[in-house]
Amino acid sequence: MAMAEVAEVRSGWGFPNAYQGQAEGVYPFYKVSDMNLAGNETLMTSAKNFIDKATVRKLGVTPAPARTVIFPKIGAAVATNKKRMLSMPSAYDNNVMGLIPGDQLNPRFLFFWMQTVDLTKLAHDSGAVPSIRKSEMENLQVPIPPLEEQARIVAILDKFDALVNDLSSGLPAEIAARRKQYEHYRDRLLTFKEVA
Repeated sequence: MAMAEVAEVRSGWGFPNAYQGQAEGVYPFYKVSDMNLAGNETLMTSAKNFIDKATVRKLGVTPAPARTVIFPKIGAAVATNKKRMLSMPSAYDNNVMGLIPGDQLNPRFLFFWMQTVDLTKLAHDSGAVPSIRKSEMENLQVPIPPLEEQARIVAILDKFDALVNDLSSGLPAEIAARRKQYEHYRDRLLTFKEVA
């Protein structure tokens, strides 16, 4: 199915300098650089900027719900292929795009499936900077197995993810091998090929 049929594709908002720099507030306001903060490798839990409800109204922001999948949509950051999930209702700037899963999509399934999507292949170099158009993302075809199957896949990948990211055990070569194995199984599960 097309992404637009199973998720809302939402671009971010302008974030004028005058509103940046608040260390606390009701909503985090994420920038692409926040994806690099320690602890934000999967779930966005830290932010450098926050806004309050009055600022939300002034900027015309509609905070995205927790479990929205976000990623860079413009510039060199697209090539980093970073995908993250929001841990709470949040705003994000206009260099970020979000996917808000509907009832047919397990949010973690969408997050894991997006790991298999190469953002650079969706980006257009129509100007000086690569960018992902909302319409391109809305037309991206997403596999939609039954919710029970999505939950089963998520459970498997969550266990594998925990094993791979347990950096306290193993040598660097072993950790790299675990990551490669994880990516292999993730990709096989999410393309619905038999896992051998």
